[in-house]
Amino acid sequence: MLAQEALATMRTSGYVRPTFERPEPKEYTWDDPDSPAYSDEVRSATYTLARTCMNLYDDKRRRPRRAPDTPIRKNLLRKCFRELHAADAFGLRSKSR
Repeated sequence: MLAQEALATMRTSGYVRPTFERPEPKEYTWDDPDSPAYSDEVRSATYTLARTCMNLYDDKRRRPRRAPDTPIRKNLLRKCFRELHAADAFGLRSKSR
């Protein structure tokens, strides 16, 4: 009690004590390639596969390919990650056992 009073006298007027609330860490689903559990190599392969799918789709529709900085839909990224997982690329399935 005395320590709290002593500290209160040392603070400037209008001082507001900060809260100790911390943000909850984000929970990732197993098929989210952005999960920190997966290596940069897996993430890079997922993005490369997704870009290839986008290019193939554009070629099939006979339209110009999208720019390399075009955002990739989250659903396409997850689909590509599931394909890598099913093929056990980079040992994704065997590591999870």
